[in-house]
Amino acid sequence: MTSDERHGSLLAAAALLFANGQSTSMTQTAVTRLNQGLGIDAVLIPSWSMLTLKGTHDTVLTAAVSPTGINMRRVASMMTVIDRARDGQLDVQTVKRGVAQRSPKSVQAQRFSLSPAPQAQARSR
Repeated sequence: MTSDERHGSLLAAAALLFANGQSTSMTQTAVTRLNQGLGIDAVLIPSWSMLTLKGTHDTVLTAAVSPTGINMRRVASMMTVIDRARDGQLDVQTVKRGVAQRSPKSVQAQRFSLSPAPQAQARSR
C-alpha cells in the first residue's frame, strides 16, 4: 500500500461524504479518523467547489465536489467504514471498496506535487 493510494482513498471518502450532505465539521472528523486508521497525516481544505488534501511529501490532491445533493444513506454507510479506524489500522482496500460501493460515479482526484524549483522559476519571469 503506497502513500499515494492511502491519500487518494482518504480524499475519495471525504469527497463522497461532502458531496452527499455530510457537514464540513464531520467530514474533517472523518479525515482525522482515516488519518489514524491509514497511518498517514493529511489535512483537508474544503471549499464550495472542491476539496484539497495536503499530504506528506508535498503531495496535494484535489477533487471537484458539489455539495448540493443529500443522500444520508451513503453518508451513514461510509461513516460505518470510517468508524472502524477507531479500532486500529484500516486496510486501504477496505476504504476503496467502501467508496466504490457507495459512490454512483468514481471521484477523480488530481495529484499535484509542489517543489521549490518550479515555483522559483515562475517568480523569476
